[in-house]
Amino acid sequence: MVQVLLLLQVKKEGAKYAVSTLQKFKPKDGVASEQQTPVVYKNRMFSILPKDAGGMRNRFVCSDPNDCTKILWTSGTSDRFGLGPYLLADGKFFILKDDGLLSIVKASTERFELLDKTKVLDGHDAWGPLVITDGRLLMRDSKHMLCIDVRAN
Repeated sequence: MVQVLLLLQVKKEGAKYAVSTLQKFKPKDGVASEQQTPVVYKNRMFSILPKDAGGMRNRFVCSDPNDCTKILWTSGTSDRFGLGPYLLADGKFFILKDDGLLSIVKASTERFELLDKTKVLDGHDAWGPLVITDGRLLMRDSKHMLCIDVRAN
């Protein structure tokens, strides 16, 4: 089965909505996501590419949200993140790799900038969505749940 991704535009026309296709491409040809929803920040879209992305699989990427085939930068071959999850807070992306490695990445539209990383969970299937509330980051893998205070000192 060949997967095809679509970038759609939804417009309100009177009392109805109309949908048009802006782009159509395969996962290896643009921004796709397997588990998490891409994040738009400062007119850029951020995502972790899925297994169908070929040599770019599991890389954190920044792209132009108006052209999903235009990837502006990637995390490179040494920083890959499995299925995610990731979220944006306080100008930083918090990215949890499948194996429980937590990375903090500067929310930059210019380049991938790793600020820190550390193993926080034993990490089997650490795919659940991340949550930040009142400066505390909540995450889980298949057997454990963890809360970390990420407020600046």
